[in-house]
Amino acid sequence: MPHSWSNIPSGSMRAVTVVSPGAHPPSSCLVLDPSYLKPTLPSDDWLLVRVRAVGLNRTDLRQRNNEPANPASFGPFTSEFHNDKPAVLGEECVGEVDIAGSNTGFEKGERVIGVFYGGGKAYDGCYAEYTLIRKDVCHRLPAPDKLSIGEGSGQTPWTTLASFPCSGWTAWASLFQSATTLPGSTVLIRGSTSSVGVWAVLLAKARDCTVIATTRQASKVAKLKTIGADHVVVEGSKDGAPDVQAMIRDVLSFVPKGAETVIDLVDPSSFASFGFKVCANYGTVVPTGILGTGYAPAPFTPPMIPSTKRLGFHGGFAVTDQLNECFTDLALGISHGKYKAEHFLEMVFELEEAGRAHEIMERNELCGKAVLRVS
Repeated sequence: MPHSWSNIPSGSMRAVTVVSPGAHPPSSCLVLDPSYLKPTLPSDDWLLVRVRAVGLNRTDLRQRNNEPANPASFGPFTSEFHNDKPAVLGEECVGEVDIAGSNTGFEKGERVIGVFYGGGKAYDGCYAEYTLIRKDVCHRLPAPDKLSIGEGSGQTPWTTLASFPCSGWTAWASLFQSATTLPGSTVLIRGSTSSVGVWAVLLAKARDCTVIATTRQASKVAKLKTIGADHVVVEGSKDGAPDVQAMIRDVLSFVPKGAETVIDLVDPSSFASFGFKVCANYGTVVPTGILGTGYAPAPFTPPMIPSTKRLGFHGGFAVTDQLNECFTDLALGISHGKYKAEHFLEMVFELEEAGRAHEIMERNELCGKAVLRVS
């Protein structure tokens, strides 16, 4: 039975394809195909988007390494889950509508965001000049009179805009949906040098929160301080594993009563051994946990949650009105200088350099987002 995204390609485009899943180095696995088949609309509910820039994510690395997929990662296409991986990665992009299906409500030329839209998981993603996005998971950028996009003075580059949708929303939702972080709160962010962690620091500081950030690399302390972290804890190790007890002591030396919001981007299963121990009474622990190998916490039972603590989970992209609010706030905040690109955008690569970008990401060299420019 055909999938909902099935189509008959027409024409060609440039795309980076996975030629040898799991091969190393990544540059031997991700290869530019100058004449990859260009998709057409599966139905009038779809759009074909001309990709201008691509945000790179940890899930891309898992896909390239041929690791088992999680049905939840298929987003709106979970019911059509399949284990075979598409040839083209990428689940986050910004660009312009090239062809709009008659049922979409979009028009040719509109500037849009695609993030967790099914591409790169269910079907071919956005490491390409064009990608398909279904209407219900395509999001408009602010209108041209509010957001000027380009490389000129006073304009915001496409590559900068590709830096915030996935990581910015994950941070925003973890702080303000999964937890109810209030202005002036104390916030602990474990894994702060990831792109999500950087945005969590920026968003918390924009609400006058006191932020405690953690990192495994002492060389990144200065960057975290620059973007606004009030205190930085360098995670140590013991017997080849994180020294959780030392980290707990270090955190509580800054906030003896614990942090009111704890965002753990490293290990979704550490909420009992770490999160609750550094969380203030009636505070919330959110084990978003995107940096480790697990997608979800280990099995647990409700009695594991102390009566004076709260446990929240980031649930993806279900709340459309808040998603659009977040995207508008971040896009305009970037345009107006509230959020500075040098704080969250670490490196820009050309499309054909996707393999090199993956290598740098796997070495954990970044403190922020990596982006592909699609000329």
